[in-house]
Amino acid sequence: MADEDRPKVETTHPRYNRIAMIWKKVRDVIEGEPAVLDPENVRTYLPPPPGMQPGPEQSLSDKLTNQLQTRYDFYKTFADFPEITAPMIQGIMGLVHEKPPEYHLPDKIAHLQKKATADGDSIEELWQLVTQELFYTGRIGLLADVQGGFGLEGAQMHLCQYSAETIRNWRLSQKCEGERAQMVVLGEMGMAPDPKDDFQHVEVMQYRELRMSLDGTEYWARVWVKVEDGKVEPVITPETDAEGWMRPEIFGKAFKEIPLTVINATDIGYSYGPVPAWPMAKRALAIFRKSADANRSLYIKGDPQAWVTGVSEDDIPTEIGGSSIWGLPDAEAKVGYLDIDGQGIPLQLKAIDSEYSRFYGEAGHLLESASKGAEAAEALRIRQGMKQVSVKALVKNAGAGLQEALRMVGRLSGMSDAEVETIKFDPNVNFTEGSMGYQELLFLMQAKDLAIRNGVPLSNETIHAQMRKRQLTHLTYEEELQGSTSDTDTAFGLIGRLAGEENVSESNPEGVAGTE
Repeated sequence: MADEDRPKVETTHPRYNRIAMIWKKVRDVIEGEPAVLDPENVRTYLPPPPGMQPGPEQSLSDKLTNQLQTRYDFYKTFADFPEITAPMIQGIMGLVHEKPPEYHLPDKIAHLQKKATADGDSIEELWQLVTQELFYTGRIGLLADVQGGFGLEGAQMHLCQYSAETIRNWRLSQKCEGERAQMVVLGEMGMAPDPKDDFQHVEVMQYRELRMSLDGTEYWARVWVKVEDGKVEPVITPETDAEGWMRPEIFGKAFKEIPLTVINATDIGYSYGPVPAWPMAKRALAIFRKSADANRSLYIKGDPQAWVTGVSEDDIPTEIGGSSIWGLPDAEAKVGYLDIDGQGIPLQLKAIDSEYSRFYGEAGHLLESASKGAEAAEALRIRQGMKQVSVKALVKNAGAGLQEALRMVGRLSGMSDAEVETIKFDPNVNFTEGSMGYQELLFLMQAKDLAIRNGVPLSNETIHAQMRKRQLTHLTYEEELQGSTSDTDTAFGLIGRLAGEENVSESNPEGVAGTE
């Protein structure tokens, strides 16, 4: 079979290449200036302006090429890349992971708590990776696989994580059949020693093909690698058949579905969704480009160009500066400085400020400034919560996706449907709320007094629930009451004294506040 006629496992999905460019830009922006200024990337992120690239009728001679490259290299020095995207995402990640997730794993898959992946990551470490990838690219795949040998007594299931870029191709069944994956191709990039130099490293790409059998009842897999002539061929081993296929199984049972869970920013499935970090990355790149123009304008304004006329070529001054004296033999000669008015510079700087404002708006956070003054904690928290609705949705969906992947492991491990339903993974989604201070607790108790006097019941249990939610205490209500008997000078003790005062008289409202 001619090479051009063979099936090409390296073929990507029709929509892959378009969105893969966005993923690359996001990762470059997050990596920062070294990636953006890399020679392979810089002309994409900072295109040469007119005058630094040949015109339609110019040929790229060596001299012209060198001149244009010199101008462009000087232009690049004015560009200032803003390192704001990665810290912003890390700040959001810090809020998301401030509290650990709550989960339940039955004994059969309890080993995933400490070793959820083949790399030895715990389930909480895997959770952090899942949320990070969803913020970066809006996509991650989790493949359930067997570790310890197929069908052996010590075999255990684990999860393999695949980034957005490595989920290269797929085909689904018809909608009426539930849109189950029938074929998936995953890319696996690794490093190997250079055959010509053992100290050098070369990137090696292999492809993992996952397929359902023709009758749709069994899952098969095979691996493809590049051979010396550049062709891609399946790997043949004693564990595979003559075409490289292997049927994964555990305890003698084949898998009835492709065990890959694809999690997106807003749903679970193979269709592409939004890339959460892309709006922020676009703003960072816009600031980068505009900073080059603004800084170059400032440089030109602060360093006017000297000019001279009416002299022969031999008499043209060769030095400039405060220590240089120009003596021109011709009385008709004239000198001066070519200056620009710089009227556009304020507009350029304002445009950069606007991009920063748009960046923080895209990030979903308030842009703090001294002009705002003090703001009530509750009002600020509510407004922040409104800005972080999409973040909450992403975290909820990520938790649902990881739970689905864990349940996939449970089903493949032979658990019953009832047992699988007990597998739970609930992430923390109350990350917009800050810790409660004692002053705020005092306000709550005063609100309790006001509510009771107006016939609206507000119990101590309700106040204590808010204390736990806002991290003022980790004790239960009963434990709080027991401890308060010996700690009456604290706010906790105050709550304990209030436990017996559900009916507060109007003549003694101060009793609610704990005064005698």
